Amino acid sequence: MVNRAIALGNSQVNSRRYAEAEKTFRAVLNDDAKSFAAYLGTGSAKAMQGDLVSANKDFTLAIKHGPTISECWKRRGQTLQALGRRAEAISDVRRAITLMEEGRKHPKKNRQRVNRKAVNDPDAYNQLGNMLYQSKIYRAALDEGFLRCLQALGNPSSDENGEFGSLIGGGGISGIYNMVGLCYTSLGDYEEGKKAFATCLRIEANFKEAWVNLGQLHRDYGNTADAIQSFAKAFSLDSRYVHAYHLSGLCFYAMGDYAMAISAFMGGLNGAQQQQKAGNADPKEKNVPALFHMLGVSFQALGLYPRAMEYFKQVPRSIPSGMVLEGAAVVAKHSSWYNRELAFFLWTKLDEPINSWELDNEVSEIIKEGWSKRRDYKDIQVHSNALKYMQATKTIPPVDLTKALLGKEWLSTANRLGKFIQLKSQGFVANGRQHRQFGFAVMEAAQFMKQTDMKCGWRETMNVLVKWRQISEPNDPVWWIDNLTKASLKEGFGLQTPLVTGELRVIRYYPYFQKAFTMLKKLMVTQCKLSDKVGEVVKRSKSLEELHRLVEDDFWVIVPCFSEVTGENMEGTRLTLQKYHEGMQAKNVSETDKIGFEFTIRTPSTPHRFKQFDEQFKKLWNDLREALEGGGGVKTNVLRLGLKFFYYWVCFGPLTRGSAAVGYAALVSILRLGGYEIIGGMQDKVQLDWEAILSVRADTFVDAHIGWLEASSIEHREEEEEDEEDIAARISNALPTLRARLEALNVQATGQPNRLAQSLNRNR
Repeated sequence: MVNRAIALGNSQVNSRRYAEAEKTFRAVLNDDAKSFAAYLGTGSAKAMQGDLVSANKDFTLAIKHGPTISECWKRRGQTLQALGRRAEAISDVRRAITLMEEGRKHPKKNRQRVNRKAVNDPDAYNQLGNMLYQSKIYRAALDEGFLRCLQALGNPSSDENGEFGSLIGGGGISGIYNMVGLCYTSLGDYEEGKKAFATCLRIEANFKEAWVNLGQLHRDYGNTADAIQSFAKAFSLDSRYVHAYHLSGLCFYAMGDYAMAISAFMGGLNGAQQQQKAGNADPKEKNVPALFHMLGVSFQALGLYPRAMEYFKQVPRSIPSGMVLEGAAVVAKHSSWYNRELAFFLWTKLDEPINSWELDNEVSEIIKEGWSKRRDYKDIQVHSNALKYMQATKTIPPVDLTKALLGKEWLSTANRLGKFIQLKSQGFVANGRQHRQFGFAVMEAAQFMKQTDMKCGWRETMNVLVKWRQISEPNDPVWWIDNLTKASLKEGFGLQTPLVTGELRVIRYYPYFQKAFTMLKKLMVTQCKLSDKVGEVVKRSKSLEELHRLVEDDFWVIVPCFSEVTGENMEGTRLTLQKYHEGMQAKNVSETDKIGFEFTIRTPSTPHRFKQFDEQFKKLWNDLREALEGGGGVKTNVLRLGLKFFYYWVCFGPLTRGSAAVGYAALVSILRLGGYEIIGGMQDKVQLDWEAILSVRADTFVDAHIGWLEASSIEHREEEEEDEEDIAARISNALPTLRARLEALNVQATGQPNRLAQSLNRNR
């Protein structure tokens, strides 16, 4: 009778007759107050109705009376997860799995109290995998969760009859492979991630989320053609898929194709509107604020400031009251205000001589610092200049996309020079617009140095390059750090770039992990207070975990960077090792879980450091002037000094963003001034900035790379120099205003500006 009543109650829960189910289970409990099955039933009925607190109490009673029943632990774990008590949830589901596996090992001992599901429940592994994934514990999510779930199912490669869906719920077997792909992606394992998504899509070709995840994987590794194809497949499956449009737009934006980016972002907004009209819109759609923000940024980059303002204004309006923001939506909320301030300012400067104003000098240091640190604009206590700017811009038309005042020779040279900035390493997307600005910047800087006979200061020349970087990418806050607040500079405004974050191997920079790890161990022996015995252990260590355990705390070491002026160590890059904490509060994750470490390079900027590097650059500037005036051996001298300048610049890191990119431009500018040009671009799998910052001395770095640079450098053809001189004396004359520069950047690679204008007009 009891078993029949329990079966009836479960049937009532499955048919959503919750009140009847609770009544049935209470009747059982009246006869047997220790029936764990009845408590499981009442807990399930309450959980389905959203009463999670009461459900948790019932599942706890079920565990009390059935401590060896895996289902009791699993159900409570699911409820705790929904309550946000993730560490406890993970512990419960792990206990459920332990009991389940013990039941398989000792079937006779457990046969009176278990059924088939109790000893072989693949969904328990699935649930654990999801909990660990949400906690950013990706390796355990794979090894303990999703891979063991597949193993329990027999590692199927298809599900033609849908037989696995009832065993694991959610997205079925294809959903498990999708999660496997996401885990591998989060661990930085491109090939395994790609295999998992391929299996998922072979099982279920219409799995739109998997197509988007595959597209993002390709995008992260710099394979934009494959990424675009994957996003397009997702659109074909769901024309209102907002998230897919957002990621596709970001991919096009990273490529410098703003027309296609705007089209994708518009598609996302249209999809959200269609969902709203159909009555199935998610009221907490987090992509919409980010879509408005990126539309504003895209139009700002083109110089279409009125349209940029329209979208920046929509960002706060698109955030419902009480919405908990995450990821791109957080960035959109904070950055849109800063972007709007900058866009208004640039709008007022469109037709003023480009050399008559400086962003760094005219934009508030508080705004610059707030944007760089992504602070909420409400917290920086500075008033918006929007009203003042509105009056000033009333009579200033936006940039005309149909104009291209430059001759093709300038464009051709800029595009050719710009190819050097493209690193041939994983994760770096080719951005034609950034290539072009790089080329223009190089030409102008070289011409500026030549015109002034190198009597200009090093910082004046670098500022030419910095200004091009500032106007070409409005989504990056590019500022001189010593022009931020005095307090920020005094405390040492710090730049940081991660190689490893938690369990994630950062795609772009992980190729330099081994070199950085070796340097870390070498410097630990001399800079950390370690005994000789521990020092020997450090030398043999093979993991970040071993090193952290030996020091017993977070720590950092300094890669030396010696001044050629004084011989003193100016302090190069800091290699920093910390336990990974982000999103890993104790309430979310158990201390027993290995959540990894954060291994980063950091560059603190202080007034003293700025003074030291200023002296070094002044010396290099004098050396370069003398080399250019010299006779034999000029090429080798210029190349060595160019590399040396690059070395000190990237070790210095004086900008809030873009120091490396500006450093590459400086190197090519110096070579161009000396009459040389690099052909073929950067070496495969070489990031020259990382090579520099992990080198202890400038000469060591130069000696390692001078051979390649000499072999890759050629002298200019005289007729090319004459062609350029016939067009205009200098870039600063050919492109005298911000408007002219944006028009030059907006021209497509074909030299036809109209395609961009026509494309954007279709998206109005």
